[in-house]
Amino acid sequence: MTHNWYDLIVQKNPSKYQSYKRINRSWFVIDFSSKFEVLPLHKELSEFIIPKNFHNELEKTRQKNINVGYIHLQNNILNEKSWVPLLPGYIIYTSLGGFFFKLSIERNGESLQFFWQEFGEDFTFTKCNAQGRETLGFYLMIKQYNIKNISLASVLGFNDHTIVAMLQNTVHKVFSHRFSCQNLNFQSPTLSTSKEETLVRSLKRKSSELEQLNEKDSIVHGIKLEESGKILSPKFTQALMVMHEKYKSTYYNANRNIKRLKTKIDQLQNENSDFNNKIDLNEKSERIKEAVDNILNEKNWDQRY
Repeated sequence: MTHNWYDLIVQKNPSKYQSYKRINRSWFVIDFSSKFEVLPLHKELSEFIIPKNFHNELEKTRQKNINVGYIHLQNNILNEKSWVPLLPGYIIYTSLGGFFFKLSIERNGESLQFFWQEFGEDFTFTKCNAQGRETLGFYLMIKQYNIKNISLASVLGFNDHTIVAMLQNTVHKVFSHRFSCQNLNFQSPTLSTSKEETLVRSLKRKSSELEQLNEKDSIVHGIKLEESGKILSPKFTQALMVMHEKYKSTYYNANRNIKRLKTKIDQLQNENSDFNNKIDLNEKSERIKEAVDNILNEKNWDQRY
């Protein structure tokens, strides 16, 4: 039984929480229960400009950063993929400087607000000791708790490319000129988790069906059934789940191609009679074969998973 704080959170609701590991080996958990929001300020790329002693000119610093909607990961401002959107609805649980924090990006009108809660050593996140709201992207909180040797980007988990892609794709759906060269087929963790849950439900149903087979040494599809079930390692189980989804996808694509082939053949066979009278049967057969080959060539049978 695990005792890691991040695993305990995920176990509460795997479809809602997802844990991630930073480069420095620390962990954080994203809460996916809220929908990410894209605001008008995300149309333009802008990052925080925080002077070293910003707390001495706090109001001036706030005014300069009032419409910030991004964190920039590199010095090259022309490299769009290095800009990470700060989206309302983004919530994480993490441990920083010996304290447990819940960090939330919220919407305040057409601007961003950053809400933090500090729970001390309470890894269950039930007893809040202090909290605050700010507009400077948690920089005041980092200063208050003297958190060192970690950037704001790392605090929020923006060193993970899957998280960055997820946030960038969310902005792209609203402002299509942003991140147009990024991976638009990215699948969020919630969708992946939903697919896993569907598979688990399917396996439970199949397990119940197999239990109805009371015959000793029953064999189904070449697999010998055992009373207590097969004992597999977690990695073997994971491999079976991936293989199942892979072959299910291949089967789905094959059926889709068959339907397309039938439609194409019907179209060729139902051409108007004037055209049909001008070609002989062999030529028509060749045209059907060519159409079939073209459809099959369109499909890239990717055997990797």
